[in-house]
Amino acid sequence: MDTAELLWEPGPAQREQSQMAHYLRWLASTGYGDFADYQALHAWSIADLEAFWRSVWEFCALEAETPPTAMLGRREMPGAEWLPGARLNVAANLLRHARGERADQEAVVAMAECRDTRRVTFAELYEDVGAFEGVLREHGVQVGDRVAGLVANGYEALVAMLGAASLGAVWSSASPDFGVEATVDRFGQIEPALLVAVNGYGYGGKTFPRLEQISQLAERLPSVRQVVVVDQLPGTGLPPGERFSAWNAALARHRGSAPSFTPLPADHPLYILYSSGTTGKPKCIVHGAGGILLNHAKELMLHGDLGPGDRLLYFTTCGWMMWNWQASALLTGATLVTYDGSPGYPDMDLMWRTTAAERLTHFGTSARFLAECRKQQLTPGRDHDLSALRVIFSTGSPLLPEDYDWVYGDVSGDLLLGSIAGGTDICGCFVGSTPLLPVRRGEIQCRFLGVDAVAYSPDGEALDNARGELVCRQPLPSMPVSFWDDADGQRYHDAYFASFPGVWAHGDFVRFTPRAAR
Repeated sequence: MDTAELLWEPGPAQREQSQMAHYLRWLASTGYGDFADYQALHAWSIADLEAFWRSVWEFCALEAETPPTAMLGRREMPGAEWLPGARLNVAANLLRHARGERADQEAVVAMAECRDTRRVTFAELYEDVGAFEGVLREHGVQVGDRVAGLVANGYEALVAMLGAASLGAVWSSASPDFGVEATVDRFGQIEPALLVAVNGYGYGGKTFPRLEQISQLAERLPSVRQVVVVDQLPGTGLPPGERFSAWNAALARHRGSAPSFTPLPADHPLYILYSSGTTGKPKCIVHGAGGILLNHAKELMLHGDLGPGDRLLYFTTCGWMMWNWQASALLTGATLVTYDGSPGYPDMDLMWRTTAAERLTHFGTSARFLAECRKQQLTPGRDHDLSALRVIFSTGSPLLPEDYDWVYGDVSGDLLLGSIAGGTDICGCFVGSTPLLPVRRGEIQCRFLGVDAVAYSPDGEALDNARGELVCRQPLPSMPVSFWDDADGQRYHDAYFASFPGVWAHGDFVRFTPRAAR
């Protein structure tokens, strides 16, 4: 018998004011359907993919210069075609609030161990993205070229990614704590035209200069025409040579340039992410612009309950797909709070002090972080004013039942603890949270909308309330468009579709309880 303890459920006001509740009412008012509960909504979302994803596009008010002729063209996996006929730009969508009433509101609050906090409005972010796109053009970067970032989780990384996306270049990032070999194993495969790199970083009360690392990378990456160096460690300077320029000076030359927001097909590459590389060089996973935009809109606005006025900090590095995921929060009109440094320095209470000081509505972290807070017997709900906090996201590994207890006992009894799970492969989630359902001890709340996920036996049979391999039986927008340097698609096929033809096999194991939406 399944007797997982009920720890929290949304009150009437929380349910009615959530983005998911607004979406349900909108579906009924526009003729898509009147759904009694989340289970009915999920059933529809996988029974009629075309209607469901069109409703997401419309409700989230996504923008395209040329609208798609359909949400889903070819349905076969691998090879599903999303948003055929569309021409769009992801940066235009993420910066849409720079052109409206939120232009003068905070878009980014960038915090770091080794730098002063920087606060930037949507309008200022728009201006800097235009300037960085000018830098890219100055150095001959064109549509389809790769722009790589060895960057800290801060403001410049967001500007560089958005500038690349505006032009139509492909963004790929890694964390500056990666060694030279690990970085070359990644960036060497994709041959970037331009590299953005920090001159060092701070972590755990120490500073780590990286000028020598940058010089070595420039020698090892002959495709790189220019290295734009971010002064992450103030006063550290630049490596010698004409191939190196300072971030501030480079942008200053192009002040006044507006982002082009070059319209591109939906399957145009937006990001290249990397597998762990435990069995050789990391796989270069190419994600398409339209699919990422559509899926992240669903995950952040509907499941994440993010909207204008909200404030999100997701502790991550630029080498983890959660960086790409949280960057899309700009789409919602929320303020993105970034932090670069150790979450445990000077103590494990830092993130909770930050949550209180910044009036965060959403805080994202790892299950490991929450477990360490529990082990240290922290009581942030007693020690800080966390009254603004509505949602805690947790991912990276399973969240233990005792960590659920700690959050609801020592953080707050009145918030949504959203354990979410997906991966780099889809730059998103298969299962996770919704503001419409209760939270039970040791359980993830639900399958995400549009996700036809089940547990398979080794024989390819769907299992009911039993542990099996996590598979997805229908296409998702953010499944990769390809692997880099995999012209015939064989490596892509073998990675996900060799076990069960036509069905995505993720490589994780899962059990869906009788309560899970079917």
